[in-house]
Amino acid sequence: MFGCIVEGKDSFTLTGSVKDGNWKVISFEFNWEGDIIGEKPLGNRIALDVRDLNGKILITGDKNGEFWVSLTGEWEATLGEGAETAIQLLNDGILVGGSSTGVPLLPSWALMGS
Repeated sequence: MFGCIVEGKDSFTLTGSVKDGNWKVISFEFNWEGDIIGEKPLGNRIALDVRDLNGKILITGDKNGEFWVSLTGEWEATLGEGAETAIQLLNDGILVGGSSTGVPLLPSWALMGS
């Protein structure tokens, strides 16, 4: 399941979910000729939305049945049973939509220094 592409100077990274027995989030790095030059597993979870946030990968979805948000390599949060389904990037943070135990949620995070 495709998530997003993050462009770099010498390469680009495609991040998404792969079902190989269990769901896993994986980032694949490609050179500009289209060759895979790296692969990084990001854990057993499902990415339902992935965004490029100033060159960093923002992933949201399901982690072990919990509503999950992660700025890869910096922080992650789970908010109880449920799943995240949409991200809105704001000037000074992010707004995330989803549900937890059947109740709609719309948490937000301020992003310092972004």
